[in-house]
Amino acid sequence: MQTNRQSPEFFPEIRMGKIDFLVVHQISEDELSTLAKGSPDSLLLNFAIGLISTATSFFVALCTTTISSDRMYQAFFMVTLVSYILGIVLFTWWWKTHKSVGDLVERIRNRVSPEGESRTLGPGDTKNAPPPGV
Repeated sequence: MQTNRQSPEFFPEIRMGKIDFLVVHQISEDELSTLAKGSPDSLLLNFAIGLISTATSFFVALCTTTISSDRMYQAFFMVTLVSYILGIVLFTWWWKTHKSVGDLVERIRNRVSPEGESRTLGPGDTKNAPPPGV
């Protein structure tokens, strides 16, 4: 016969040190998802890198081997040309539209005024202001 004895609960030792101050940053759901996923434009960069790598491989193959069939040579040439063009277009598009995660973090950090400086709230800032007495 088995006895149903419960083992004593395990309570880990907790050590806490005092911190001088704590800064809390409020972020929106959009900013949180951007931080979690990285920049949404990074997909453009990934495709650009893949296409430029493919084009470079085909270019090296064109330069280092002898392709006797004209049709095969034209196929290699077209893959090289189209891959370079698309890769450069996607890279340029990424460069113009990318949102850096570092820029987002900097923008979030700049919302908090430096220590010792006071900041007055404008009319649009009152909805994010803490309640009185806090």
